[in-house]
Amino acid sequence: SYGRGPLTYDWNFGDGTSDTGAKVVHEYAKPGIYDVTLTVRNEGVSGCNMSSDDMKVSIFKGPSVSAGDDASVCVNESVSFNGSGNSGSGSNLSYRWDFGDGTSAEGATATHAYAKGGTYRAILRVDDGTGSRCATAMDVKEVVVGEPPVASLADVSAACTGERVMFDASGSIGRAGALKYTWDFGDGTVEEGGS
Repeated sequence: SYGRGPLTYDWNFGDGTSDTGAKVVHEYAKPGIYDVTLTVRNEGVSGCNMSSDDMKVSIFKGPSVSAGDDASVCVNESVSFNGSGNSGSGSNLSYRWDFGDGTSAEGATATHAYAKGGTYRAILRVDDGTGSRCATAMDVKEVVVGEPPVASLADVSAACTGERVMFDASGSIGRAGALKYTWDFGDGTVEEGGS
């Protein structure tokens, strides 16, 4: 007979750990290339009761990614985007920014100005170039873009000294909340009021 009895399976995972069994699961703590060895034994004739096989396993660390702190800006004000502190297993990180308004940019850093007010989700996607299942990662930077109010004065015709002049700014438009009006009449008099 070639061999008899049950088979035993001994695994060496190449990272200083081992296990037994026909099917095993192992989790690697660090990226790298590991030499894994399986040794199978039975109770057969000495010298003929053992066989080994080995393989290399590449363990990748997916990129760590941070799009940076959330930001609040005004319409047409530049926002800085910086993902340059990101890392991964590969040496060739690529960066893609999707600014949330239909525009995008490539590179670790970028600047962008939003043309309309609103809240945007700027998404940074990083690829470490390894082609592994964990080669990509993403993070979101929320950008709140405020629009300034539009001041609109009704035209005032000429007036005489001592005559009361009616100024009307009710055509002004505010994007959020009540408008606050500050009037500087050019003669040293300043008045404030809300809508």
